[in-house]
Amino acid sequence: MKKQITSEPGPEDIKHTQSQTGEGFVSENIQDDAVFGEIREGDTNYRDVSWMGTTALMIKAQIGLSVLSMPKVFDILGIVPGIIILLTIARMTSWSNWMVGVFKLRHPSVYGIDDVGKMLFGRVGFELSGAAYTLCECSRSYRNLPVALT
Repeated sequence: MKKQITSEPGPEDIKHTQSQTGEGFVSENIQDDAVFGEIREGDTNYRDVSWMGTTALMIKAQIGLSVLSMPKVFDILGIVPGIIILLTIARMTSWSNWMVGVFKLRHPSVYGIDDVGKMLFGRVGFELSGAAYTLCECSRSYRNLPVALT
């Protein structure tokens, strides 16, 4: 049995159908999240970002954090060693991003350093890791204060 070959359909032959975007994707309606707060319809929901979207966001953050220091690094090291160092650091940060993602998939209730401390050492680890992180951030802010004032 042979199929009949027909010519290309015209615009009047094309039927309109409803969009099938998101079909097969099952997601519960999230009203409140411990990290992102209240999630409303129509707002950006970072919990449903695809892996490609997450990759784009992570690369954007890495480039944004390093773009101001790259001219000085290339000036000191030169172009070839600078590119080698840049690619090495990119590989290290990509690996650490991968490890954080794997950990987060295995432990969805962990949101920060203090939660990791609680998971490993109980209440004492929660308090110590939270205090250590706070001290680290305060010292970093204090170190950057003279730079910000100049």
